[in-house]
Amino acid sequence: MAWKYDVATHTFTRNGEKYTADYAGATGYKNDSSQECVSGKGPLPRGTYTIGSPHNSAHTGKYTLNLTPSLSNSMCGRSAFRIHGASKKHPLDSSEGCIIAPLSVRKKHLG
Repeated sequence: MAWKYDVATHTFTRNGEKYTADYAGATGYKNDSSQECVSGKGPLPRGTYTIGSPHNSAHTGKYTLNLTPSLSNSMCGRSAFRIHGASKKHPLDSSEGCIIAPLSVRKKHLG
């Protein structure tokens, strides 16, 4: 089932359910919907995404969730978005566009 992600409020919604992520996008680009088309820095483009099954990733850590955009999303040529946790080394700068959410949110509500 698809979830809608709002960049400015960093929230997921589906059928009246609403959950908040920490942020999406690199420092200087975080949660700024005007930067959605900036590859490797801006937050993922606004729209609807299907959230995949959780898996462990060498790059993004445990309980990573892949995002599949709706065909109606305007993706600006960008791809490979995920929901994952913050880096322990750089917790406030862990995103190149992916959504950063705590493990508790990923496990309880999204996975």
